[in-house]
Amino acid sequence: MVSSSKILVVGPEEVKEHVLPHLQKKFSTVVFAPPEKITLFSGEDNKALFGKVDLSTFSYALILADSSKKEFYYTLTRVLNQQGVKTSISVDSLFYFWQRPVLFRILSREGIPIRKIYAISQDVAAEVILKELKLPVIIVPPSEKAIYVSKEETLKNVLSLFSPGNMITAQKPIKVDSSIIAFATPTEVVAYEKIEENRRATVPDDRAKEIAQNVRKAVNSDFITVFMLKKGKKYYVSNVRLLPPFKTFKKVAGRDLGSIIAAELVQLVPEFSFLDAIESATRTFVEGFVNALRWLGDEISNNRSPKKRL
Repeated sequence: MVSSSKILVVGPEEVKEHVLPHLQKKFSTVVFAPPEKITLFSGEDNKALFGKVDLSTFSYALILADSSKKEFYYTLTRVLNQQGVKTSISVDSLFYFWQRPVLFRILSREGIPIRKIYAISQDVAAEVILKELKLPVIIVPPSEKAIYVSKEETLKNVLSLFSPGNMITAQKPIKVDSSIIAFATPTEVVAYEKIEENRRATVPDDRAKEIAQNVRKAVNSDFITVFMLKKGKKYYVSNVRLLPPFKTFKKVAGRDLGSIIAAELVQLVPEFSFLDAIESATRTFVEGFVNALRWLGDEISNNRSPKKRL
């Protein structure tokens, strides 16, 4: 049975082929809108348009955001939430999602084991890194493309590329057995394992599943990709992303994340009800009519001639 709910997908262009075919089998209306083709209007009424399509008419928006266009994704999600559209991640979570020090502190408060990081906002921090962390270190700029640095001169050159105020993080390389990349939904966790440069399918153990689900709940997102470092029986979260590596999961783990997302959304997104739509429209009309009467009453009151004093 095909649901009549309307699904919006927002993300980089390459996402389209991995998600749309599966969603179109489950929902009657599915629209993919890349950020570059969405227009946001701000003023008395905030609006989001994809061409002439008003995005507030959708039942659910799947936000598959990468680290670029952070401000856009945050603003779009806020506009959609204000217009009653359910989104795959809350706007409050997006506010701090790419602020790694804040995000990791939130995860730590929830009892989730994390990899320690150091926040830096100016190039003079090179001396602090050399003293506190010592070389080698891993520098992670806003682009999230990690840079391995083993020489003092290289460290200063890397940090000089970023003007004061740009938040970058530094972390100490640690020896681990492997990395676990887990994709979590409200009902399932699938994963693959990376050992050095080799990737292989794996079945996550109960602890890995628990951590992935705890991260998903902590950031209030329907879908999340969690990168964990595994050392013995211990795990440490090293990164969290909204945009999963679709191709790698399919090639390595044999799991089609688009199909998993589509099946999950059938349960997450309520069936569109014509009666509910009528009720919502009626409620909006009544509220508008009452507000108009109040405004008219205020205007009449303000324009009355003051009574003469006796």
